[in-house]
Amino acid sequence: MHTTVAGELLDIVSQTQGAQSVDTERVARLKTATYTCTVPLLSGAVLAGAGAAERRALEAFGDPVGIAFQLVDDLLGVFGDPGVTGKSVLSDLREGKRTHLLAITYRRADGRDRELLDRLVGDPDLDETGAEQVRGLMVRHGAVDAVRDRVDELVRRALDATDALPPALRDELTSLTHRLTERAA
Repeated sequence: MHTTVAGELLDIVSQTQGAQSVDTERVARLKTATYTCTVPLLSGAVLAGAGAAERRALEAFGDPVGIAFQLVDDLLGVFGDPGVTGKSVLSDLREGKRTHLLAITYRRADGRDRELLDRLVGDPDLDETGAEQVRGLMVRHGAVDAVRDRVDELVRRALDATDALPPALRDELTSLTHRLTERAA
């Protein structure tokens, strides 16, 4: 619980910082991975009488898959189909949500592109035309590909952690991983 609260506080404080300086993966690990993946897995393991080695493997699985889940969620928040996700593709941009996607875009953008990002991201009246400009910068600066590459890396790390688990559990976690990280944009 304390970890998730710390992640939420970091997320709130990050709104006052420049997008490129936020440790977005730390926020995702503390806020999303812990609450959504790691703690539920460990709780089930304890209740099932799992040993220390199995609990360590589940924790080594839960953190990276939870971060990957959040990174995919951030991609869908900007590039997803609202009919599928149930979420507007303008809300994260209007809010100026400090995502890994946005941080990479800021780090890779030049002065003129950063000025455009500063003007558009966080504007509560941002329209689809402005959002398309931001999406274009994210694609042009390779942020979308970088986030997808990071998701792939985290998925590999998570699945590697399942090697020490029984085959049936490993298969279930592999299936879960794909459902969480291969959601359609």
